[in-house]
Amino acid sequence: MTTATHALSPEQRQTYERDGYVVLPALFSAAELQAARDEADRLADDLVNASIALGRISPRLDLRRDAQGTVLLKIQPVGDISTVFADLERDPRLLDPMRELLGCEPVLLEEKLNGKERLAVDLDALGLRHWAPEFPWHTDMHYFYFDGYPDTTLSSAIALDDCTEDNGPLRFIPGSHHKHDWPVRSEWPPDLAEGAVDDELGVPLICPAGTVVVFHSRVVHASSPNRTARPRRLIIYSHFPSTHEAEPDARNRDLRAAGQEHEREYADLLSDGGYEPVSVRLL
Repeated sequence: MTTATHALSPEQRQTYERDGYVVLPALFSAAELQAARDEADRLADDLVNASIALGRISPRLDLRRDAQGTVLLKIQPVGDISTVFADLERDPRLLDPMRELLGCEPVLLEEKLNGKERLAVDLDALGLRHWAPEFPWHTDMHYFYFDGYPDTTLSSAIALDDCTEDNGPLRFIPGSHHKHDWPVRSEWPPDLAEGAVDDELGVPLICPAGTVVVFHSRVVHASSPNRTARPRRLIIYSHFPSTHEAEPDARNRDLRAAGQEHEREYADLLSDGGYEPVSVRLL
C-alpha cells in the first residue's frame, strides 16, 4: 500500500464543488485489483454456500431474483471478514482526498461490495425478493439521516471491474448536491419521488477498473441494469467527519453480529462434514 500523499488537484477540487463528485483515474494497480476481485469471489462463494447450507440467507447478502434467475446485489458489511477490504478502507488514496474535502479526519460509516452478479444457482427456496434490475434515483443522505450521520458524509467507490454502458454503471446528476429538499417516494426506502429528476441529466460512470469516484451524500445517483453475464463490482466506503458526534458502525453493527453468528454455524456444519460447498458463480 502506497504511503504518498494523494491530494486533489485544483481542477479536481473545482469539479467536486461544482458537480458533487469527482472521478480519480487509475489509482489502483492491476495486481491490487486482481487481489480484490479474487477476494470478492471468495466472499460470494462462502456466503452464498453458507446460505444454502443453513437454509436461510446470510444477513450480509442482498440476494434477489428476476426473470433471468438469481442476482447477488450486495455484500455488506465486509471489513470484519476480509483483510483485503479492511486494508482498502484505510488506504490513503481514499482517505487523503476525503480528508481534504471534509477538512478533518474521515471516520468510517459503512463499507459494502456492490456486485450486480448473476449466480449459477437457483435460490428461490430461500424466499428471494423480486427485483427490477436497476437502482432508482436516490441520495445516500436520505439513508444516513436515520442513523444520525451528517449530510457532509462522503463516499468513495473503487471500480473493481470495468464500468461500461451495458453492465449497470452508476449515474450521477451533476450539481444535485446543492439541493437539500428532494422529494421522496416514501419514508422507506427513501428513493426520490417519480419525476423528481430528469433521467436525461444523468451522467454514467464509464471507466476502467481501478478508477475511484468520491461523491457527496446529497448528490443524486442511480444505476442502470447489468445486461451482461459479468459482475460490475464496486467496493464502496462511506466516511463522516470526525467533527460530528455520531456512533461509529451504527448502520452495520447488528448486521456484523448476525453475520458472524451465521458464519459460525456454517463453520460448525463444515467441520462436521454436513455440507459440501457447490459452485455458485457463473464466472
